[in-house]
Amino acid sequence: RSSITGYGPQTTGSISYGYFFTKELRANINYGTGFRAPTFNDLYYPGYGNSSVQPEKSKNTEIGIHYDARTYEARVIAYSNTISNLVQSGPVTDNCPYGCATNIGVARINGVSLGGTAYLGNFSAKGSVDQQNPENVTDGTTLLKRAKTFGNASIEYAYQKFIAGIGGTLSGQRYDYNNATSNYVMGGYSIFDLYSSYEFEKDWTLFARWNNITNKQYQLSYGYNTMGSNIFAGIRYAMK
Repeated sequence: RSSITGYGPQTTGSISYGYFFTKELRANINYGTGFRAPTFNDLYYPGYGNSSVQPEKSKNTEIGIHYDARTYEARVIAYSNTISNLVQSGPVTDNCPYGCATNIGVARINGVSLGGTAYLGNFSAKGSVDQQNPENVTDGTTLLKRAKTFGNASIEYAYQKFIAGIGGTLSGQRYDYNNATSNYVMGGYSIFDLYSSYEFEKDWTLFARWNNITNKQYQLSYGYNTMGSNIFAGIRYAMK
């Protein structure tokens, strides 16, 4: 329980239960509630902020089956999230050039997540995919900027203090506001990254990344392009 300026005391909580069928196989069920106050930008940012935006409240349920063995892991998780007063941007208008913050009365996200990891010597392969239905219950439409299908995968090689790998992220199409009367469809995309690191001294690591190696052009928000292919490297110090 906490008190947030302007919204009074708020109580959130969670409860979980797990059961092991065998040493490797277990099931779990989780339930929790949440509260999120509008950010400063949601309330006051010029061309976007809306001082009448209400805080979000959520109820989240998750049921999963997990298998964890020495050489591989797998999981299947079903989830259902219901959010009251979900904050998102509204349509672009003369007074809201970025689409002012607004509330959705009731939003619901139901979905299933599949994932796993396999280990073979110095190699590991990981992957996950989600299939969900992000629904604006209030008006019966799909929530903006949320794909029904998304996932990621990677293959990594590790030897002593050296790590190298390739990772990919994929997303199905999403919708965003185009104007006050119609929505814009943002196409699905897949992007791939290369990365490596080497700890040459205790607490010191040399690293490099090549992001978006295929220079994929895509958008996370309508009208705003993302960075194309880019490379960066550096030295990181992290006390252990």
